[in-house]
Amino acid sequence: MKLIADNLIRIRNSNSISQQSLADKVGLSRTTIANIERDRFDPSIKNLQLLANALGVHIKEFFQ
Repeated sequence: MKLIADNLIRIRNSNSISQQSLADKVGLSRTTIANIERDRFDPSIKNLQLLANALGVHIKEFFQ
């Protein structure tokens, strides 16, 4: 979903976190983070919650 991809990039960049650092925090590969950001992979709700927690935002931020 392009909306999730765009919001993940925006939130990650606003927190000055690299894809690798985020991947390490949530236990995913950097490639998975990159594929989510390129809208090649739709993350599960579980992974969205992990990403939201690591970035310090509510999961709804990915859908706004």
